[in-house]
Amino acid sequence: MMAGLALRRIAGVANRLRFGYLDLVLLFTWWTFLYAFAVLPWIYASPMIAQYNYNYNLLANIQNNVIVGGLASLWLTSSGSLADRVSHLFGGATPFLLTSLVINVAIAGRRY
Repeated sequence: MMAGLALRRIAGVANRLRFGYLDLVLLFTWWTFLYAFAVLPWIYASPMIAQYNYNYNLLANIQNNVIVGGLASLWLTSSGSLADRVSHLFGGATPFLLTSLVINVAIAGRRY
């Protein structure tokens, strides 16, 4: 979803993907690096499940916040049928962000 936000069509500009696939590969590489650097050492190098869960939840919540923020900014700057489609995506991503946050907090507090 983040790649779609990054490759969105800008009003008034021809719909050509100048560096579209390069951007997609760089975005994928960046999130893979973040996961490998911040999450994997806690499960393989020194098996600490609590630290692994914390880092994974933090990274997942940051990613969900970036998606919701990108959709919000795209929704505010778009018009017409694109705004309708983006509002539906925003309406689906926001409850997902909130429910995953609530569930992760409940699991960390041993209430779920």
